[in-house]
Amino acid sequence: MGVSGQVCEIVRAWQPAGVRSGWRELEAWFARRCFDVWPTYRTFVRDGHKRLHAELMRRGGPQRWAGELGVPVVVHPRGRRRSDDEVRAELRALLRQHWPGRFP
Repeated sequence: MGVSGQVCEIVRAWQPAGVRSGWRELEAWFARRCFDVWPTYRTFVRDGHKRLHAELMRRGGPQRWAGELGVPVVVHPRGRRRSDDEVRAELRALLRQHWPGRFP
């Protein structure tokens, strides 16, 4: 069953009417943006969907709704920030791995 088939089931389960409109808003936004992973909180806010994010968090969070839409949730671990030199070294190593002759 594709996203459109899932919509009917989800809309019936996600009551009241305000929540149904939230699902339609979420589905339309996903269709416009073609997300391949669950968007970050910052993306929700930047695109004007802060209220929708809050409602989704109250009703199962990203794990539930990402599953309904068929996209994975990518967890971005919070950790220390890397220095510019560390980023350059990691990037250099990655480029060497993929293009060994071009990046000595």
